[in-house]
Amino acid sequence: MPRAKGIWIGLLLVFAVFLGGSPEGKGPPDDAGAAGDPEAFNAGRKSGLVAHYYKDPTEWDGNWKEGQKPTVIAAAWTFRDYRYTRIEPLVNHQFVRRGWFSVRWVGSIDLAPGASDAAAPKAKGGGKAGKGKGAGKAGAKAGLPSDLPPMPKSPAEASEPAKVPDKPVLVTFELWADDGARLLLDGKPLIDDWRPCPENDPSSHRMAVAWVSPGPHPIEIEYFQGESLRQQDHDPCKLFWTCEAAGIKRQIVPASHFGHQDSDLESKDPSTKRTGPPVGDKPGKAKADDGGADAAPKGGDGSGKGKGRGTE
Repeated sequence: MPRAKGIWIGLLLVFAVFLGGSPEGKGPPDDAGAAGDPEAFNAGRKSGLVAHYYKDPTEWDGNWKEGQKPTVIAAAWTFRDYRYTRIEPLVNHQFVRRGWFSVRWVGSIDLAPGASDAAAPKAKGGGKAGKGKGAGKAGAKAGLPSDLPPMPKSPAEASEPAKVPDKPVLVTFELWADDGARLLLDGKPLIDDWRPCPENDPSSHRMAVAWVSPGPHPIEIEYFQGESLRQQDHDPCKLFWTCEAAGIKRQIVPASHFGHQDSDLESKDPSTKRTGPPVGDKPGKAKADDGGADAAPKGGDGSGKGKGRGTE
């Protein structure tokens, strides 16, 4: 099975390069992920990514019945009702739960390690971010729903680059997600696959290759979870990278490579304009009584481990 999985990922990478045109041998374009003024960008940069959580209608108001395929497009039923914002160290989730929610992570990514995830980030509102049992009390004090997913952690095997490049290098990004996924770097879409996709489908491993120059780069990651079968699904959303020039083997992007600025706390709107029925409640500050079974996604154990295809 591991060999078969490697073959599938290899085929997906070839397909991704074919769609975007092979960057190998051409050298970086003139605007190869230009980071702009690194000093200005780094001013006020803090650790972690800003995560904006939304609640979507259960079964998309009858348009996605359990065990069936949806009869509407995902853009009409995702990012519907803004619930809360918090800082998360990285994108390494297993949302083992009944689904129906969307998330938008905003911040920056840098090939050079910087911030550390040794200390748990603070949740918006001043309280400590949820982490396993007892997260509800901390969330309520911070003005957040009581039903928070566990804070994701960097895998134990995560390693830093063997060397930090001083010129643009090719980086392969892989976003493993059940269901929809988007990835934007420097405001440019690298991955846009906004559709239901089970985790055991090889195409749930979306891949893209991009030139990345030294310094921090704005990054946006968007994800929606639709139907979730408790006994079968692990509902992953994990961001991997590989960079031969930096000596980075395929691994989940460690927390030390992410950062954010205060302005990212207000960047709630999804990158693609939502279409479809009107939204009932406009985005606003979450209330403590927004908790409950449907208020926010529940997570797994936050370790990135699970059974079958949930294990990485």
